[in-house]
Amino acid sequence: MEETDLDKKGAYTAFCNSIVKIYKINGKINAVGEGSTTIKGTDSNGNSVTLTITVKPVATNPLVYLRSGKSAVLKAKNLNNKYATWRILSGENYIKGSVINGKITAASLQNNQEAGHSVISCEFKPDKDGKGFAYKYNVYIENPSLKADAYLKDAGKGKGYILEVKGNDSFSLKERYSGIAEDIVWKSSKPELAYIDEEGVIHTNDRNKIGTTVLSAKVNGVNLKVTLKVLATE
Repeated sequence: MEETDLDKKGAYTAFCNSIVKIYKINGKINAVGEGSTTIKGTDSNGNSVTLTITVKPVATNPLVYLRSGKSAVLKAKNLNNKYATWRILSGENYIKGSVINGKITAASLQNNQEAGHSVISCEFKPDKDGKGFAYKYNVYIENPSLKADAYLKDAGKGKGYILEVKGNDSFSLKERYSGIAEDIVWKSSKPELAYIDEEGVIHTNDRNKIGTTVLSAKVNGVNLKVTLKVLATE
């Protein structure tokens, strides 16, 4: 924590609640919980000082979506990773090697393999009062793609997929997700013809409308594209 005015005034006595602890007579403080508190102190010259402190939670990234084979650094804001102890609590097979100063490397997933999940803990050494910090990160390893079948056809490398539906029909694209853990936001080039809702279901808007629209989404750096052909109803 940065020095306060109290630190610069020399020795003093102070009174506060359990949100902060006074460790040294020179005014050094350490946060041990969230909330606000007021510290009143008197320096060696008898001057009174009042300091209001607000303690906010440390910003972390509890959910991490990492692409297959890629690396990332897990970091809690304002805390130095090198003073932490890192451990893989579960899903060791989805992480290559150990975690060093918060750096992780995702294992490679096979095509059409489901997304992996690993839990990684970050523990900071306790202070002299026995209090420390601990965080857990949920890391999801993704290899985003769609599973082709009799309805959703693979158009070839780099060309995406082709799907044909009849007007006023619906079709679940989410059931064909592969290697995807996060929610996807799809866009339609012609939303008046068809769109995908937040549950991954395709809807055509009018049984009398026919045409072609392109449904697209970007997931962890991977572009997904479905060319949707809306056919006339019989």
